[in-house]
Amino acid sequence: MAGTLHFAIKQIYGIKCTLVLHFCNAMNWNDIRYFLSLRDNGSLSRAAEQLGVNQSTVFRRIRELEKDLGATLFDRRHSGEYRLTAHGELLLDQARTMESASTRITRQIQGKDEELSGLIRVTAPVDVAVLSLSRHLVEFRQLYPGISIELLTSSRYFSLHRGEADIAIRASGAPTEDNVIPRKLADVSASLFASEAYLEKTGNPQREEELSRHQLIGWGGELDGGNAAFFNSENKPVSSNSLLVQKTLAEQGMGIALLPEFLGLSSPHLVPVLPELKQSVATLWLLYHAELRHTARIQAFVSYIQDALRKDLSPADYRESGSPLLIG
Repeated sequence: MAGTLHFAIKQIYGIKCTLVLHFCNAMNWNDIRYFLSLRDNGSLSRAAEQLGVNQSTVFRRIRELEKDLGATLFDRRHSGEYRLTAHGELLLDQARTMESASTRITRQIQGKDEELSGLIRVTAPVDVAVLSLSRHLVEFRQLYPGISIELLTSSRYFSLHRGEADIAIRASGAPTEDNVIPRKLADVSASLFASEAYLEKTGNPQREEELSRHQLIGWGGELDGGNAAFFNSENKPVSSNSLLVQKTLAEQGMGIALLPEFLGLSSPHLVPVLPELKQSVATLWLLYHAELRHTARIQAFVSYIQDALRKDLSPADYRESGSPLLIG
């Protein structure tokens, strides 16, 4: 594999680098995978989870790599976090080059795959995965029993370019990544929701100014600030970076939550509050790498799932009889 990677690097990138040549002669691709995973994740536990091995295996492979190269690649901080040393930084660009070459070779092979079989790795927001995507996977597998699906809902970003995922469903602005094919699924709007029990106890606000007197469920973590345009109240007893958690808290009467409409209207336990404050918050996209556009299993999945999700996430009345998102 090392010889193949060295040839691919020279052919694809036109690179002649002594350090890359040393890499190819000294180790196999797995050595680079362990190095990059520990660098990207910063801890043995997260790297082990990504690689599907235990922590001792990651530790052992890194130590063997450092011994082979005669250099220390990582410093371990008191917090347990691993950071690259100067030698590690020196090797990083070359390691990325080998990673890109390996991924491109794999994609070129996969791109010629005309069989409706094999594995597809799909990354998606957890709320979309729970409410919609997972249900459609059952029918998809009935149509294509030879295709297996790995659904990735971690908060970690899975890269299409590095081959960490084959298909991504993401809420974002218009995609600008090179060599990525985008398929627009839906514009996502957010509104305020609360349980009837909470509104019976506190009263239903009739104007935006009245929200300051209510308990509001905040957006925490990476969602922090997302609801700042709606209210400035400090009365937020609970915040969460999970939209599903916010939905559950609102259903339990904790307060008023700002939720994507497909999420709030899917619940029979929530009612809209001040619906005129609705605003567009994101666009949901389906993305996959251009080099997979001729892969039969990828095209089968894209064709099926984009139609299914567009129906689920369209701004129609989600509470119509038989709505696919109605749960509870």
